[in-house]
Amino acid sequence: MKEDYTYLNFNSSYVMPLPKGHNLTFSLIEFLKISQDEYRGSSPSLQHLRSSESLFFVDYAKRWGRKVMLVARPGVSYLAYKLRGEQEVTHLAPRFYSMFSWSPNQHQALQLFFALGNTFPTLNTVNAAEQQIDRVLVRRGNPTMDNSTLLGPALTYSLNFKKWSALLSANYEYMSNAIANVFLKDNNRLINTYSSDTRYHQYQLLLSATWKPVSDFNVKWEGGYDYYRVSGAADERLGCCYARMEASYYLGDFSLSASAQTARKDLMGCQERVHLPFLYDLSAEWSHGNLSVVVTARNLFIQGNERTRSLLASNYQCYGRDVSERDNSFASVKVAYSLDYGKKVNHSPKYESKAAESSILR
Repeated sequence: MKEDYTYLNFNSSYVMPLPKGHNLTFSLIEFLKISQDEYRGSSPSLQHLRSSESLFFVDYAKRWGRKVMLVARPGVSYLAYKLRGEQEVTHLAPRFYSMFSWSPNQHQALQLFFALGNTFPTLNTVNAAEQQIDRVLVRRGNPTMDNSTLLGPALTYSLNFKKWSALLSANYEYMSNAIANVFLKDNNRLINTYSSDTRYHQYQLLLSATWKPVSDFNVKWEGGYDYYRVSGAADERLGCCYARMEASYYLGDFSLSASAQTARKDLMGCQERVHLPFLYDLSAEWSHGNLSVVVTARNLFIQGNERTRSLLASNYQCYGRDVSERDNSFASVKVAYSLDYGKKVNHSPKYESKAAESSILR
């Protein structure tokens, strides 16, 4: 397979001054992606997808003293994507982001968030390519996928004092037309394709606290609950509680730290259940000037840790497990020496695509 990928981003804004030091900002943003995959082998084909999104936003922020702040960003999105040989799909949708913050005193802060957006599928799912994986399984793209709508309200409440602080966070994420794997029977073959007829819900609750009795020692604890609900082309229900604790101590050029986290479950891509094992580590670091030495011991006396994943569908079931030395007894020593030379300058970030979109072949 040969893949060509082009990405273009254009951003322009206009700021309108308002009375009392406020501003009204108008933004016009354009995203353009062109993906072309040439599949070779037993089923050669050429897939070409052009995707564009035009966004228009109006930003406004207002403060009432030092206690209340409101940020509003209403906008509109125009999506258009076309797969070669198929009709162009267009979608006009509202976009919105808002944040409300209230700080009754210097120790407390309450923030409310709300976001409404949308997105479109990429060439790894929207295509007409087909590949014979083995004697039974055939992987096939779906050229008629719908765009997704995303909605996400969130709330955070924080307390900050001299020796301890706490944070409570709750958020909800909804996605319509989420993409899921579908497995269909075709005579003696099993077709693995994609469907956007899926609704995805995620609920998250997080509570964290930090205790710092002295300047050289601190302990941080966090625990949470995640719940996933998927319906439509995929049907999943998954809930999980988890906790993590970390402690750090500093003494001159030395620092000691320890952390531990419980086993937890996650839902990846609407269908794949991932189980992560219990993990803990101990580390010590000595740093002086440009020289540093770090000793890390991870999961001592543990040999049975593994990461498992599973995908269950009506006509297909898949199980896998990964065993890594980093999840079991593992130790390392790192020695680093840094050299400072020349004039320090800031460089603009370089855009680099780390993952190709043609995962239909993988």
